Amino acid sequence: MLPLYFFHSLFLLHEMDAIRRSEWRMFIVLKDTEDSTAYMVFTLIHLPLYTIILALIKCFIR
Repeated sequence: MLPLYFFHSLFLLHEMDAIRRSEWRMFIVLKDTEDSTAYMVFTLIHLPLYTIILALIKCFIR
């Protein structure tokens, strides 16, 4: 169980750093978008991603 939390934490840290470094510019759809809009889209895309990952972790713990 500990490795699961550890790797999930590393993933979340990576994604938070991706937002800080404006990595949405790597995506063809978002690269020409204004930074404030791209930031919001990039951040909102991560909401369902995090929800799915947390739900999967809960399933594995049972």
